[in-house]
Amino acid sequence: MWDFIFFPKKKIIAWSEAEYFPDLTRQTTVNLNNIQIPSEYALQLAESNGGADARILVDNKCSIRVSLYAGAQSNNWDIIYTNDDNQPIFYAQVNWETGELIVSP
Repeated sequence: MWDFIFFPKKKIIAWSEAEYFPDLTRQTTVNLNNIQIPSEYALQLAESNGGADARILVDNKCSIRVSLYAGAQSNNWDIIYTNDDNQPIFYAQVNWETGELIVSP
């Protein structure tokens, strides 16, 4: 799992990587060569399609998490904006192979 967390008001970016041993009967691994869309571009897509508006509504008092989960059911970057109370204010997914954007209400 790769995880990037942005704190716009504090101007901080945190990054982490964790490795879990998958249950190969239910999960698959991610071939890093297949990742055509980098996390930075996925975040830009989210920002341009509602993320920036959500962030501005809370005066940048939020965190933004960009995650890629190996073995997940989809090939997506998950982008979640949460307010200071850790409540979601915006959620999007970007397919890391095609760049297709899915925004959830």
